[in-house]
Amino acid sequence: MSFSIKSASVYQIYQLLEFLDLFKSEKEKEKQKQIQKNKLILKEIKKQFSRRYRKKFKLEYERQFKRQEKEMEKEINEKEIVFWNVFKANKFEMDFINSSFNTIQQTLSQINPQIQIIFNENEKVLNIQKMNGNNSSYINIKEYNELISILENQINKKGLFDYMSLAKDFLDEIKKYCLKKFPFISKEEIEPIYIKENVGFQEEWSVHFDLSFDSGDDYGNCISCPNPNNFNKRLLDECYDSRLIGYGRVYVDYFQSIFTSIPHEFVHCIQSKKKQLDYSSLSWITEHDASILGTSFFYHIVKNMDQKTFHKFFPIEGLIELFVLHEFNHTIELKEKYSNEYIQKLYLNWIDDFGLNYPEEDDPNINEETSNYMKQRVSIEGFFYSEDLFNTCFDYCLKIELEI
Repeated sequence: MSFSIKSASVYQIYQLLEFLDLFKSEKEKEKQKQIQKNKLILKEIKKQFSRRYRKKFKLEYERQFKRQEKEMEKEINEKEIVFWNVFKANKFEMDFINSSFNTIQQTLSQINPQIQIIFNENEKVLNIQKMNGNNSSYINIKEYNELISILENQINKKGLFDYMSLAKDFLDEIKKYCLKKFPFISKEEIEPIYIKENVGFQEEWSVHFDLSFDSGDDYGNCISCPNPNNFNKRLLDECYDSRLIGYGRVYVDYFQSIFTSIPHEFVHCIQSKKKQLDYSSLSWITEHDASILGTSFFYHIVKNMDQKTFHKFFPIEGLIELFVLHEFNHTIELKEKYSNEYIQKLYLNWIDDFGLNYPEEDDPNINEETSNYMKQRVSIEGFFYSEDLFNTCFDYCLKIELEI
């Protein structure tokens, strides 16, 4: 079946894609995991071998990986019906579905009235149904992948968002929330904090910095934000390979990151104002506090917005729950790629002592990827639905002076 898709807003397509991801088969997920592992191996080859040998080893591994991926494809029956067992949904998935399902159905009817989500009474699962005249059938894996590809192509383009304007407007809302909720934070402290576009070098050595949100410059007043509208091919490829951002999702992923990353960086600015000095390797203590607060901080800021402001940022229902689910799923992806029994032990020691028991500086198992995984994980494991609990944690992390 060739799908005919009518236009919809970028917000609608983003939400629909995140919903359709729930229908991905286990074998398809295993294939994607293996592809990511293979990309990581190729990246390590690039680091470890000189230019003279790099190409040779890279070609050998690429041939091996292609054979492996073809074998995995043979195990996937493209005629198999896709489904999602809603009874196995976790808390974040259920929040997303409850807040978004009506909007998703409306989006489907808008882009193609012949496609709809139905509950299969016999199998007790959700299926994607397609109509063909008076006949109907459930979408199979081949059709599902085709639909995903068409939708992703519609949002895989620059200029969909004005990231810097969004960042500046959202920063204003963060300041309003803090002044309203936390008396120990003064207007004089946070008024100077501002957004600056991260204009990177777009070279191989600078990729990590070019893609990242950052803070700390200008006496703790500056928050640097990447602008995907200016990404070159090198940066986009890095998003797919190391950042685990799916093809076609970079621009919407960074739209979400404006809201989930800036609160984290804002906490670092407050830490600087409160003279919380952290001399540990990779700033483990201050990163723990900014991470455990970050996702909850975002959630309660937007939940406290008035309706007009809320809909200026989020034109359709369910985007907030989508963002939290996305953070949870990203944590799982990073865990599968970067964690092992040893990293798990380091992580538990770190969170059990609230960031004070951190890995040794010369530990060869710790790098940017593993530390990012640990920060991402604590941000979702420390997520507070309760605003009172979040405020208590915020006070505990930021009221005291720290020098370690």
